[in-house]
Amino acid sequence: VFAPYVDVTLTPDVASLAEQTGIMHFTLAFLVADASGRPNWGETYAATDPAVVAPIKALRALGGDVIVSFGGAAGTELAYSTANTDVKQITEQYLYVIDALNVSWVDFDIEGDAIADIPSVDMRNAALAAIKAAKPDLIVSYTLPVDPTGLLDEGVYVLQSASNAGLTVDVVNIMTMDYDETVYTQGATQMGTYAIQATR
Repeated sequence: VFAPYVDVTLTPDVASLAEQTGIMHFTLAFLVADASGRPNWGETYAATDPAVVAPIKALRALGGDVIVSFGGAAGTELAYSTANTDVKQITEQYLYVIDALNVSWVDFDIEGDAIADIPSVDMRNAALAAIKAAKPDLIVSYTLPVDPTGLLDEGVYVLQSASNAGLTVDVVNIMTMDYDETVYTQGATQMGTYAIQATR
């Protein structure tokens, strides 16, 4: 499924975008934690704000649908929030979004400090394993950073942790962009070449 990311804080009209482009699936980004650990969109909109829900309904009326993505480079992913201290809490937060928005696909864009935090990685995967056991048709994807050699060690651990938790990860997307120019000196001009290398 081709589902480009759209920034929910910009209140995109995904139904109009679908009509203009023929693209029928979009990834809504990013759900992060507020100070109490509850999900919200980019620290701007509540998870079920009408400004978010109405465009989703309009897109679905056209035959399209959305993926909701948790995490991102900014903000705090729910499992990484210090307000969510156990698997039960994290499970409840994810289920709230899944049920309230009636989504069939959830994505987790885990990067920065969050990807290296083993306790939150393990709790996230345990929560997702429990959710997927109850909702076996739910699609779970991870979006993880890479360098031209492929997944970083932290990304490999995310997937190993998922396997250890009994979670089947349906899709792994890789962030083939923004290579560290202090290491890869042609990161800005050879991004395509590095992207191809990262997939090998």
